Amino acid sequence: MTDPVAPAPAAPRRRPAVVAALLLGVAALALWASSRMTWVTVSSSDGLGQDRTSTLDGGTWAASLTPLALVLVAAIAASFAVRGWALRIVAVAVAAVGIAAAVPAVGLFAGGADPEDAARIAELPARATVTATDIAYGPAVLAMVGAVAALVAGVVLWRT
Repeated sequence: MTDPVAPAPAAPRRRPAVVAALLLGVAALALWASSRMTWVTVSSSDGLGQDRTSTLDGGTWAASLTPLALVLVAAIAASFAVRGWALRIVAVAVAAVGIAAAVPAVGLFAGGADPEDAARIAELPARATVTATDIAYGPAVLAMVGAVAALVAGVVLWRT
């Protein structure tokens, strides 16, 4: 017979490592998706022919996004493989990746797209002049979401 006064079984608790792994997965996916989107569109003229339009995706404008996403995927495996002080090193590395992922987006928000940088990244000829730069802020926001998720994952890993 069951005891009518016995407390109900406790709901299963989420393990912090699983929460951190989910956050790392979200962060890696956000950084990877942002690296595939167009960040800046550069219009230029060289005086010899028609005006040229170049699109710079995140992997070109902020070349570090894809490698940082891969580091976060590796951190998922590392978070389950190590414990103790090694897990804290992983947590610090994840937080550093989050900060590094935020730098290009913050730079784009704060200063816009510098025409000289845009010309260099788009590999325009020396005679070409940048006439306009159009910024797509959506991919930068997505990179910031990934950076924040990585920072939160770093904090969760540190606390485990």
